This record gives sequence, structure tokens and C-alpha cells, in this order.
Amino acid sequence: MNGHFQLNVFKPVIIYNLLMSARLIGDACVSFDENCVTGIVANKVNIKKNLENSLMLVTALNTHIGYENAAKIAKKAHTEGTTLREAAIALGIVTDEQFTQWVDPQKMI
Repeated sequence: MNGHFQLNVFKPVIIYNLLMSARLIGDACVSFDENCVTGIVANKVNIKKNLENSLMLVTALNTHIGYENAAKIAKKAHTEGTTLREAAIALGIVTDEQFTQWVDPQKMI
């Protein structure tokens, strides 16, 4: 009955605020679903373009051609605004077939 810091007295207030917060979060989730998530369709062409232009895929080449050559490819692709595949083939470090075999985003997830 004689709780410290008057916590026993304010337990109903704490529980009320906790329940109100849970209700607000629940309502926000429902509203987000109805007004934002429903009807979203992936733009597969844009996703593929962004994936091919991602410089992070160069990490898949490190084990095959070494860090220095992979860094050259990434720098060339970044400065010229090309894809990693185009930069690797232009530098003559990797062939198209090797790039296709070594850089597979499906294996990286």
C-alpha cells in the first residue's frame, strides 16, 4: 500500500496511457496499410536498372580477381557512370561470361 515514489497511486494512469498508445499504434498501422501499402506494385524495370548500376556488387569479384582489380572496376564505373559489367569488360579484367557467373545477386542474399 505504501509504494515508493507514489507508483501505486499512478498505476491506473500508467495503464491507461499504455492502452492508449497501443490503440494509437494499431490505428496508425491500419491507416498506413489502407492509405499507403495497398496497391503498391514493384517497378521491376527500375529495380533491375538500380541493381545493375549498384557498385556494391563488386564485392562478389574480390575473391576471383582481387581487391585491387575490383577497386579499379568500381572506380571506372563510378567516374564514367557505367555499369560494373561494362567497366570490367572495358578494362579487360573480366569477360562477360565470367562476370555473369561470378556476380549473381541471388547468391548474395
